[in-house]
Amino acid sequence: MFTLFIMLFFFSKVMMDMFKILIIDSNTHFRESLAKSLCARFPDVKIQKTGTGTEGLCKIDAFAPHLIFFDIHLPDISSFDFRCHS
Repeated sequence: MFTLFIMLFFFSKVMMDMFKILIIDSNTHFRESLAKSLCARFPDVKIQKTGTGTEGLCKIDAFAPHLIFFDIHLPDISSFDFRCHS
């Protein structure tokens, strides 16, 4: 039983080390606050941020995030266009 617990703990730790989040939001305050909150709760998660949809598309290719927080009202690209490109 104890060995199983250690294995599960190790596996979850490895998964969190590799987990990547991308935040795409034009509101700088919200973007930074969300990143700060996520880092406080999940310190081993890798987080990248951007304020434009165009830069977000580039970061998706380069960073390969597992989770994306996306502002659907970005000034440079619509959410539909973003979905079609990604």
